[in-house]
Formats: sequence, structure tokens, C-alpha cells
Amino acid sequence: MNKLSKKEYILKAARLYGLTDFELKDLEDYLNGNFDNKYIAKRNIKLFRMYHTYISPKYNEHISVDENGIIDLDNYLFIISKRRLKDSKIGRDWLISSNLDSYLITNRHSSDINSKWIKISEKNNFLLPQIAKQLELPATIYYKGKFPEKSQRLESVFFMTKDLLKDGESLILGDEIYKRKKDRVKIDFEDLLSETAKYIKRYYKKNKINSSEAEKVKDEVRKGLIKQTIFNKLVFNNNEGNSKWGLIKQEDSTLKLAPIYSFDYCSGVESSGKSHHRVLHKKEDVETFIQEYADEEWFRKWIKEKVITLDIDKAINDMKNETGMNLTEKENEYYKFSLKRNLDRIKNAYMQVFGESDSPKRVKEEPEDEIR
Repeated sequence: MNKLSKKEYILKAARLYGLTDFELKDLEDYLNGNFDNKYIAKRNIKLFRMYHTYISPKYNEHISVDENGIIDLDNYLFIISKRRLKDSKIGRDWLISSNLDSYLITNRHSSDINSKWIKISEKNNFLLPQIAKQLELPATIYYKGKFPEKSQRLESVFFMTKDLLKDGESLILGDEIYKRKKDRVKIDFEDLLSETAKYIKRYYKKNKINSSEAEKVKDEVRKGLIKQTIFNKLVFNNNEGNSKWGLIKQEDSTLKLAPIYSFDYCSGVESSGKSHHRVLHKKEDVETFIQEYADEEWFRKWIKEKVITLDIDKAINDMKNETGMNLTEKENEYYKFSLKRNLDRIKNAYMQVFGESDSPKRVKEEPEDEIR
């Protein structure tokens, strides 16, 4: 992979660091030799130090966890960005590594989570992305990080996740796409799909992007939202609010569905406040949901080849190998019990609808029964 030039690297680092447009202009003039003011370099010494690490012979882009499952920032060059998130409940700081990857320091848990579920909520962030990976669903991966002792941070160990956005991308939350009354706890899923398709059509028309591309994206996003909802049923997500999914506006202005990035309220984790669901009671049980889309070949194929073949032990091992995290014996038993129970319901629903012949067979709708 070709290295960035000094100018390219410093300016990219500066944007990630959160310099203003005015500061970026001064920095670019300095790098171009148009503004001989050493104060600019001194003020941005952290960025130049990162560049020297980047071009050093010992430079290694691969950042890995240690034997304790922690990314020790003492072993790498990270700086804390000036950027901040608007929603402080998600996280507080951005870390920038010398390879110019951004990592969000996330809050360890929400104050709304019932205290007895804190440990499960934390482990969800490490295990459930591995479940999503087996289902071929993009998902954010979380790690544990540790500040150097000399930094004297109040919380030395924290959660971190790589930025789900690439250069030039931005996130459009579901709240901006599907408007609803704030007091409505449950959301009509078909209505959500319909409104999302309309949003994509309007967006592509407004930005004068090929209409055939809009149709392709509408189909991909629709399928992705259906898959994400099956995932949410499998892991029993108690909070499917519209801030928990979104679309990514890419650098070329096209849209795609964002990876799954919210796991705090999965696996039965309870909140002291209200829970939010993306689907109405008509399709809240997995049997009815599978039956609803049984006529679609891609859906049958995905359920058969990816969902009902899910290997929970593999997901646990993959979590350990990738993030260094382990489950306690009690946590292991809990996840295997809850995931297997929900997976068995999906398998049974599949057999109910398709039988041995793999041809759709409509079944009588059962009363609502949440997956627990």
C-alpha cells in the first residue's frame, strides 16, 4: 500500500483531529511553503509526531489486543481528537491512531440499564457482532482499550470501536428518515420500509443520481432492514428505536445501509425506562415475521443457509480470537441458553412455513409471543 505524502497525511490527520476550516487553511499554506510561521507546526506538533511514526521503519498498521484482551495505548501512538459527538450518551472522545483510523470511546453502559444487566450489556458489544458476522450482516466491532498511566484519565479502561464511516461519509439516522410521534413505542415495520424507500427515491432525484441506481439501493436497504430485524429477534433486542439504524451517505453521494452498531439492550437486557420496537405486534413474533416474507426466494435462502446454521460456539471463539474477551461460565451458559432458544424458534418457524420440501406453506397466525 502506497504511503501518503507528508502534506496528504498531515491534512487528513488535521481534519480527523477537528481543526476548523480557518486552521486547516493556515496549515495547508504552511505545508505549501506559502506561510512561513513555525508556530503553526508547533501548535500541531501531535500531528507531525504521528507522521514521523507513520513513516518510521518500525511502523506497523496492525493494532491488536494483548493477553488481557486490551489495546494498550502505551504500545501505539494515539491522540485524542477535538471532535465531540452531539449525543453524549453514545460516547465522549475520538481517538486517532497513527494509521489515521478513528476509534470512538463509547460510554461503558447507559444509566437507563437495570444494574443487574450491566455485565451482559457490556459483553453484548463483543459477542453479538460475531453473531451478525455469521449472518453476513456488517456490524461494528468493540474492543477494550487502556490509557497510559501517565495520562491520569479518571477512567483508564474503556470501550472503543472503529469509526463506521470512511472518509467523506456521513450517517443519516433513522429518525431523519422515518418520522413518528415520540410517544409511539411500537413502529409499523412495513410503514418503515415504505417511508425509507420513498426517502431514497426523493434523495436520488434531488441529487440527480441515476434512477436505476435508486431502485437497486431501495432493494438492498429493504433486504438489509429485514435481515437486521431477524437478527434483533434472534438476540432479543429490547431497543430497536429509530436512532439505532441508519443510512450512510457515501463520498460519491450514494446511499447504503449502515452496519449494526447498537447492542446494549440485546440478550434480554432490561431498561428502567421505555423500550422501543421497530415492529408492531402483528409481526413481533418471529413465526409471523418469517411467514410474511416466505414468498421471497432470497429470504428463504438466507434463513436456510445463514440463520438456522448459526454456530454459537464459533461466535464465542471468534469473539475471543478477535477481541480477546472471554465469557464467564455463567455468561456462557446464559448466552447459549437464550440464543439457542431463539434460534430454535426460528428453525421451527422455518419448518412450519416451508416443511421438508422448502416450498411456502401458510400457517395460522398465533397469538403474540415475544422471544425471551
